[in-house]
Amino acid sequence: MPRLRLIAGPNGSGKTTLTQFLISKNIPLGQYLNPDDIAKYIDLNSIIKSTSSAMTGDKALESNFSQDFETYFAALSAQSIAIGLRNDWLESGYR
Repeated sequence: MPRLRLIAGPNGSGKTTLTQFLISKNIPLGQYLNPDDIAKYIDLNSIIKSTSSAMTGDKALESNFSQDFETYFAALSAQSIAIGLRNDWLESGYR
């Protein structure tokens, strides 16, 4: 039976530190995905502006987004992605 090891937690909780420690001890982790590495290639501000513009019209493009909105949107997106991936993995037989 395939296994899934998911290291999750809020920003600053030590996910990357723990993962780097496990790798340094040659503990097999299998496929390793780091959202921080993926985020380097995603323009979140562009996504937020286009999504907000579609929801509220052109005024969204003219206004500055608050940090609270950006943080909430990013967390909501990450949570939705994680839940979707978890369901896909469970359906594929991972435990």
